[in-house]
Amino acid sequence: MTERVQVSATAVQPSAGLLAGGGSTMVHALVYHHPTPQTPPDSLAELVDPIGGDDGTVHDWRLSLSKLLAHRDDHVHDMWAAFATWRRTFAAEWLLGDVALVTSFIRWADHVTDVTALHALNLPRARIDPRMATRVAWQAHEAETACRGRGELGLGISVPERKGLVRGFVLTEQPLLLLADRGASVAALSTGLELVDPSAPGARSPLLVHGWVVEAEGVTAITEEGPVVLGDSRGGRLLASVAPGVTRASVAPALLTSVFSGLCLALREAGQLAASDRVPLWIRRGHDVH
Repeated sequence: MTERVQVSATAVQPSAGLLAGGGSTMVHALVYHHPTPQTPPDSLAELVDPIGGDDGTVHDWRLSLSKLLAHRDDHVHDMWAAFATWRRTFAAEWLLGDVALVTSFIRWADHVTDVTALHALNLPRARIDPRMATRVAWQAHEAETACRGRGELGLGISVPERKGLVRGFVLTEQPLLLLADRGASVAALSTGLELVDPSAPGARSPLLVHGWVVEAEGVTAITEEGPVVLGDSRGGRLLASVAPGVTRASVAPALLTSVFSGLCLALREAGQLAASDRVPLWIRRGHDVH
């Protein structure tokens, strides 16, 4: 996992853009292949919180970060591993991507193939029955096949020494506004990220960015002309917020097959497991999952 760095003590709260608000909220697919235990193991009892189901029973369990950190000992990672191992005995979970990616994928796929079964992904919470889960798996496969055949490009964010993309965008319009805050903005173009920040010291605006580096003193944008120091400016913080926690990022055109690959693979696997085990496939957003 890439090291996370605090850019500023003052958090940026973007007012607009694809990633503003709930756009960066993560979407999960879950399959409960065995009944959820109604009580946790004794070793985890003080560290987990129940997630109630619609019928009043415990539907899932969440490891409480505050309770875990309260221990402040050398066994934190062991507890994480113990919880994950226990939870896998009754639940399988896939990260589909953020709301912005999922929404963009559905909008794109609607024009190239039948993805009616995938529209449930646009809901904050959805229960997909086993028969429909088969269609989810098949339609994800068909969308991926169509995407591969069309060879279209989007924009991808990647990090050194890590396969795949950290985040990808479908360029249905250009510029595609990603984040904006009080005069500063970051938008996606086919050639990179367009940064606008009239208040950034020493940086021309707009600035075409092909990557960035986050260090203790702030953010440096990578451009064709060389590095541009943005420091702790509003524009710098917005740029780092495009992929939170990433300290070294590269921005470049990417095939939509790469942008959508993780999402399609997860949907295929989740749908197939739900169908084979004859249990529902659940779609959920945010922190109510684990």
